[in-house]
Amino acid sequence: MKSRFAAVVSAVAACALLQGCSGKINLEQRGFAVGLGIDKYAGEKSGDNNFTVTLALPVYGESSGGDAIEKSKMLKTADSGTVAGALRAADFKSSQKIFLGQTRLLALGRDLLADRELFRQAIGAAERNDEISKRMYVMATKGSAADIIGAESESEPMAGFYVPAYYSKEHRAVGMTFKTDLESLVSDLRAGGNALLPEIEASGTEKAKEFEINGSAVIRDYALAGFLSGVETRGFEWVKGDCRGEVVSIDFDGECVPVRVEKSSAKVTFGEDGKLNCRAAVAVCGTVAERKFGDSSSSDSGKTARLEAEFAAAVRREILATADILQREMGADAYQFLNELHKNERELYAKYAPNWGEAFREMGFEAEVKAVISGSGAID
Repeated sequence: MKSRFAAVVSAVAACALLQGCSGKINLEQRGFAVGLGIDKYAGEKSGDNNFTVTLALPVYGESSGGDAIEKSKMLKTADSGTVAGALRAADFKSSQKIFLGQTRLLALGRDLLADRELFRQAIGAAERNDEISKRMYVMATKGSAADIIGAESESEPMAGFYVPAYYSKEHRAVGMTFKTDLESLVSDLRAGGNALLPEIEASGTEKAKEFEINGSAVIRDYALAGFLSGVETRGFEWVKGDCRGEVVSIDFDGECVPVRVEKSSAKVTFGEDGKLNCRAAVAVCGTVAERKFGDSSSSDSGKTARLEAEFAAAVRREILATADILQREMGADAYQFLNELHKNERELYAKYAPNWGEAFREMGFEAEVKAVISGSGAID
């Protein structure tokens, strides 16, 4: 934690110097947010207020050697009719000048996601803010964003530190690997108003919270259409081509065999047979994780071939189950298939784009999966 905090402090100082500041940077006069939450205003009398923003800022002191050290965190909350106005209000209430250039996480509350106009305004405000990095992680929550930004776990005092650590290289073998940033979200929304946002929650007691990244929020036409579970989100990830680090449990000869995904790829093609059809060809390579299956005969080619077939069947079931939810239940092209048609199948695009909502729901979808088991053993 101390090393990450020191890195942020150094980066802030460097940015200030590049902007033309001279002399020693007085960190006591600058507050930099590592987490930003945006919620729909929920006060009794809204007046002109539409948004509530919550900012998490580290509170620091100095070590005996003069280095900045983290002590705790400070939360700043403000309401306004615009996100920019709420940020200005939070800055006005602070004794420090709030800096957003090192903000790692943007959390969006459920009520905000469900309001089409306010969601669009919030994303537009974040995109236009010159301080905010377009590589900032964007996540959804079923509750309020303020609860996520204000939560503190035993491992990390702030979600803005937890999320980058979760997605770092050494953590990729644990939990869900799907992620998105502000730049990717804006691109997806501009392509057709549909997107998928990873879900973050904070569970536990008031004094002992734990962050959990699992599942996703589905955005259709700039508004929340529903949530996918962790497994359902993985069904989406297979089609997008990267499930590295995921662990899939396979029912094999009456036993549960966990298979860790070492790499995966996907190629999506389109055709027409009275209606639009989509085919996802997925290739996945995995290793048996945590235990060796079978006994000395576990390397038998026949047993390995059967396990590969079960692995492929499990992946295919996940892909088709998620496709059915996104097509039939939600009607949300989170895959960005319309954009793929525009880039690669112009004739099909011209034919189906004018009524894409119906075309996507009725589109035929098939998945072919080739799975390879490269070895067995324990996770390092």
